[in-house]
Amino acid sequence: MRHAILFTIKQIKAMRKTTLVVAILFLLMVATVRSQYLMPSGGEDGYDWRVGTTQVISWSKYFMDTTRSVDILLWNADSASFSTIATDIPVSDEYYLWNIPAMHPTGEQFKVRVIYSNGFLPQFKYMSNDFFSIKEALNIQPSPHPSRGLITKNKTNSFKIYPNPASDVLHIESGSSFFCVEIYDVNGSVVFFSRFDYTKEHKLNLTSSKLAQGTYTVLVRFMGSYETEQFVIAR
Repeated sequence: MRHAILFTIKQIKAMRKTTLVVAILFLLMVATVRSQYLMPSGGEDGYDWRVGTTQVISWSKYFMDTTRSVDILLWNADSASFSTIATDIPVSDEYYLWNIPAMHPTGEQFKVRVIYSNGFLPQFKYMSNDFFSIKEALNIQPSPHPSRGLITKNKTNSFKIYPNPASDVLHIESGSSFFCVEIYDVNGSVVFFSRFDYTKEHKLNLTSSKLAQGTYTVLVRFMGSYETEQFVIAR
């Protein structure tokens, strides 16, 4: 009887270890699969990142410990080195606005890595799927559409915004589900960012966003693609 009990305890311990290993492997697998939800993920997500502008780095908090923080690193394949963008950013924030330094190296071989701070679960990480570029500062020339050319359109889906011009609220509607909205100023810097569950309708409160009057570009992210449209805030 005693031997049977001991055998059962050993079985339970073995099962617990097996369950723990499977859980860790599952988390690692999910981290790799869901790395597509790290932005920029590379390729088109690296559109016109330029020194001196503000860009958004975001990640999915699903399957992550939201009580912890993350460090954000930048891989430069040209120099084969990592540099630190930010540390101890709450996982629950899901994004970080990076002010790219004016003297930052330029090139086309960059990737972003997001890892837990303080060495927690070092195998778990988000990494850009592909390389993206950081370019030199762009000299903006006055024009009726000053932000045109800063962001490349990708007409895969279709969406509409109204009213345009807008004053307090901007409505976004699409025939396809989207999960993220970004707003850029005429210099190509992110001035507003919102990530949410997939939807076909979204309402932006322009008053609470504290955006001044002027011309902006709204970028809507779909699964694997994005689209942009210009709008004006007039009050």
